[in-house]
Amino acid sequence: MQTKQNSSVYSDLVDLVARSDPQRVLSFRLSSKVARRVETLVNHEKKNNIAPAEKDELDTYMHLSRIVMLAQAQAHKILNGNRTRKNT
Repeated sequence: MQTKQNSSVYSDLVDLVARSDPQRVLSFRLSSKVARRVETLVNHEKKNNIAPAEKDELDTYMHLSRIVMLAQAQAHKILNGNRTRKNT
């Protein structure tokens, strides 16, 4: 369960990441090695064949993925906001 305080930490972190370099945040992609590892862990979970350490690893990837997705959405808003202001 996510608490209000955790939500605030997520928001602060997402904002920090998105504002650091919005264009770079939008172009971020997992390395092929990490993407393969995540795929392996997801497959293990689907087959109910995931070790506790692997489940923890997968959960960490999912939390980080959420932060990246939110940061990319925020970066997109930042860039669109900047373009809108420049055109007016």
